[in-house]
Amino acid sequence: MVDPNRDDRMTLLLALFACSSPVVAIEDAPNTPMLRQRTVTLTGGVVRADLSTSWSRTCTPDGRMPSKGVSKCQDLFFAVAPVVGPNWSTADPVNAWLSCPDRVDSVVECDKIFKAQTGDLTGRVLSLFESDGDSGWVKAIAAGRDGLALVSVEKAPIMLAPEGSATSD
Repeated sequence: MVDPNRDDRMTLLLALFACSSPVVAIEDAPNTPMLRQRTVTLTGGVVRADLSTSWSRTCTPDGRMPSKGVSKCQDLFFAVAPVVGPNWSTADPVNAWLSCPDRVDSVVECDKIFKAQTGDLTGRVLSLFESDGDSGWVKAIAAGRDGLALVSVEKAPIMLAPEGSATSD
């Protein structure tokens, strides 16, 4: 039986709101709780592909990790680009990072993906930056580019770039 006093539109709106991705301004990105593993939209940010950086580990031909004994090894590649506000300078900390998709394993291809990002960014938050962390993203950020080591804000989200977002040159 249908209750004529019940407004199902409000229930639907609440359900849609609960399932939608949060919209976060770039300056608030590190201070927004519970972003990890959620899809978010960052507003007001610019992807600085010119400052992207990467870290990789290549296995030996026999499948061992370099100088790590007999453990099975997997090649790893992590590339990130800073996402910053329009008035940001390299002396300022970075509030968010964009990561290349797993299927991409070259700096050239990642830079194409990073350069294709314009406007608001929507992507899944893979991790949050922690300066004492040991992830490939932290190692890529620490590696810097052309001798320029950027500083990241603690808990800065590391977002996955959208698939199929590269432009052809």
